Amino acid sequence: MIFRTITNESTGAIKSIGLFGKTIDEIRKSLSSVKTNGLFNSLFNISTIDEVAIANYNREIEKAIVNGATMAEKQQIMKTAMEGTNKATAQLIGSTKGAIIETDALTAAQYSSTLAARAQAIALKALSIAGNMILFTIIAKGIQLATTAIDNWIHRVEKARERTDELFAEFKSMNDTLADHKKTVSELANRYDELSKGVNLSTNKNVSLSTEEYEEFLDINEQMAQSFPELAKGIDENGNSILTLGTKGITAKEQLEELLQTEEDLNNFRIAQGLEEAFKGVYTYVEDANEATEKLNGTISDSNEAMSKLQDIAENGIKLSGDNGQLIFAGNTNNQVEIDYMNSLTQSINEFWKSLDGSRRVELGVDPSYLFTQQFDEYTGAFEIYANLYQLTPEEITTLENIIQDNVGDASGALLDSISDQSQELQEQINKGENAWRDFIPNLVSGMKSKQTFKDLDSDLQDIAVQIVEGLDYSYAFAMKEYDPDPYAYIRDKFIVPMSKLSDDDKQKLQSSFEELLKLDADNLAQSNQAEIEKLITTIADLLNKDPLEIRIALGFDTEDVQKKYNEALKQAKRQLGGYGHDDKGFEVNNAVGNQIDSFWSENVVTEEDWTLWQKVTAGIDNATDAMEAYTEAKKNANSVKPNETGISPLSISQTIDQLNTQLKPAFDSLQSAYQDIFTDDGFTPENVDLSMLDSIKYIIKVSV
Repeated sequence: MIFRTITNESTGAIKSIGLFGKTIDEIRKSLSSVKTNGLFNSLFNISTIDEVAIANYNREIEKAIVNGATMAEKQQIMKTAMEGTNKATAQLIGSTKGAIIETDALTAAQYSSTLAARAQAIALKALSIAGNMILFTIIAKGIQLATTAIDNWIHRVEKARERTDELFAEFKSMNDTLADHKKTVSELANRYDELSKGVNLSTNKNVSLSTEEYEEFLDINEQMAQSFPELAKGIDENGNSILTLGTKGITAKEQLEELLQTEEDLNNFRIAQGLEEAFKGVYTYVEDANEATEKLNGTISDSNEAMSKLQDIAENGIKLSGDNGQLIFAGNTNNQVEIDYMNSLTQSINEFWKSLDGSRRVELGVDPSYLFTQQFDEYTGAFEIYANLYQLTPEEITTLENIIQDNVGDASGALLDSISDQSQELQEQINKGENAWRDFIPNLVSGMKSKQTFKDLDSDLQDIAVQIVEGLDYSYAFAMKEYDPDPYAYIRDKFIVPMSKLSDDDKQKLQSSFEELLKLDADNLAQSNQAEIEKLITTIADLLNKDPLEIRIALGFDTEDVQKKYNEALKQAKRQLGGYGHDDKGFEVNNAVGNQIDSFWSENVVTEEDWTLWQKVTAGIDNATDAMEAYTEAKKNANSVKPNETGISPLSISQTIDQLNTQLKPAFDSLQSAYQDIFTDDGFTPENVDLSMLDSIKYIIKVSV
């Protein structure tokens, strides 16, 4: 019997009491809430832990940890949190030893605080009395959990991205607030310090300020109170906040900067706590971007190549030889463009066959499939199409060629749009991955700054670590995920720890190499510049036990794309000026002129701007010496008139004076002549003032400057 009845002696009411002392109605309500609250929470009411007290404790202990609080200070926080709460909550806080209470610990405490006390004594009895009911409930719950798990699996990417978006929004909100606070301090702190000297800060009473200055002080005071509510210690008789600002032996600005640093440290700590969860969503975007890149470089690239063939046929037609077994096309079923071309050929041969009269078809003695035969590899998807047209007349072959050209022309437009749409969709996926990674990296850096392993580095090494991490591209997401769920673990063990283990000499070597590297221009392809870059990058890579290419990419010194453009421009120059000969196999090889051009370019044509100028000034020249002289002169002229960042030619002081003397001398001479005419020995003579004279002076000054 699952339930028994009892009668209330005072009211006569009959109640049915079930397991764990609950009524049928109570259990019915509990069962209806199982889906929302979980089986044990609903049936056994386990919420005896004061979650508000736990949340307040966690918030205060989190601040203390960030600020490097002592154990005594943490114990005081524990003591305060334990006061005024229930026994179970106080016991849980007392067991933390000054640490944050994690969700798992809280859940375990909730279960142990009630379920053990109320269920342990009757668990076996309940199982024997109501085994079927419990079994049914467990099965129902199991089905629910399984369904939830399947749903979570299906929507895991969507859920991960939603959570990442939420976390990024939280991170941004924190950082935006910090930025606003920094702006407030930057704009108002010094003025507050100045005005506060004329105010009694304990009462906000005006001592020596003017009315306008006092109003300005109160306005700034209120802005500070809104930005930093922890500074408010009370309210004056007029309702203005009284602040503990500038009263601790340091200036208001110094005190505010300390608060800003504490706020930034706390933000970094909170971001670090959410990095692992945020990374899950970022990784899904990176996965999609990587797949899209492969498709764009593979399938779409192949499709573009095939598309160019179709467009050529649509424009220029196809040439059929009339021989037997002529290979007219080879493709793969994985390429939609090639499949569509194959279909166009099939459609064309059928149209051609229908254009023949019946007697001609009988005369040929074949069906249309014989004219175009196919070979297909079912494992690779590769196929080939052969034409067997030896029985056709030249006129019939021409007719078939025209039909193919028309059909391919009709299909190529739609195919071109299809490829373009696919390319744009794939590029959009790539952009999403890059954007997600770009948004993630600043948060990774912020989280890194809260870690003790990072804080233990010298400040110069910290700067190097930040620049390296900021330069990582999204390919590192795969290495991070494979290494550890926490993305910082990879950064710590692959960059931070190796830096911390360097000897003092090696640390100095790393710092100096890094400083020298950042002085160099990555886009300057001069051999001497690139050799210096290579040397410094190799030094840094060796010290950190990294691949030099990895360091080159991370620090923004990957010049592969620029180098390709440079090499192509150099080849073009050598072909134009006769810098190539050919070996016995017909390949291009440098001759003496080519070597001369190589040598000149290595130190004189070293940036994209340089070779653009070269191409412009050497157009039409076919002699290497003439080309180099023309470029040298053009470069010299370009440099002589090239403005600096302010738009002013970089002349020396003496050069500037000489230039002014040259440009303004005619104006001064004209002014002197006019002065002598107007101011004679007899005094001022206005009748000698001629308006044309003034116009002349004005014109001379205008053209001189």
